[in-house]
Amino acid sequence: MDILSEIKQKTPFADKRDEVIVNLRFTVNFISKHYANGFKKYGLTSQQYNILRIVNGSKAPLSTHQISDRMIESMSDVPRLINRLVNKKLIEKIQRKDDKRKVNITITKQGKKLLSELSNVLDQLRDVINLNEKEMKTLTKLLDKLRG
Repeated sequence: MDILSEIKQKTPFADKRDEVIVNLRFTVNFISKHYANGFKKYGLTSQQYNILRIVNGSKAPLSTHQISDRMIESMSDVPRLINRLVNKKLIEKIQRKDDKRKVNITITKQGKKLLSELSNVLDQLRDVINLNEKEMKTLTKLLDKLRG
């Protein structure tokens, strides 16, 4: 289904760039809803999952600032998200010896276990991307070009 049908718009966009922007926003929202529903069963938001993924993928503990820099969605409430994950015992804060005001973040065994459980959910969520290998490669190149 094309974007005009999806948003129930009868007239074409006057500028193709507007159509691209609306289509991108609509598609991001479509994918985000699927991910949010998948994570909800585990008591996680997509932002919390993103933090878990970032911390798990790092070989060394990370600061709040480093996590924030790596987030897919830039947001100012990373410390609050981290605190929620600490309360769920999925990550832990370790006070730094060189500066007691700063902390390093690491993932817990429980956090790693949850990420492992989520692998099946992620497989199902990936099915939303119904493109073949060549199409995904082309789309990725186009998106990189758009941001570039």
